[in-house]
Amino acid sequence: MNFEEFLQNIKTQDAVVRNIEIIGEAVKNISAAIREKYNNIEWRDISGIRDKIIHHYFGIKWEIVWSVIKNNLPKLKLKIEKILNEIEN
Repeated sequence: MNFEEFLQNIKTQDAVVRNIEIIGEAVKNISAAIREKYNNIEWRDISGIRDKIIHHYFGIKWEIVWSVIKNNLPKLKLKIEKILNEIEN
């Protein structure tokens, strides 16, 4: 999906925004010990984007959401997978 298709797909937009909200809320429940141990992750930025989207839902800048999808989420996914692997082992 490219940006133009994303802009035309309201269901996908809603799903993405909702999942970013969930990620942001989940981050707030991560213990201080985990946050300190894995301080290479911008925990506050993650929860901050969630707050920004929730409070400004009707004024979302879809370019920013698209940038998060393409640039931030793939990197975050890799970091979280690494943390989960370390915790499980």
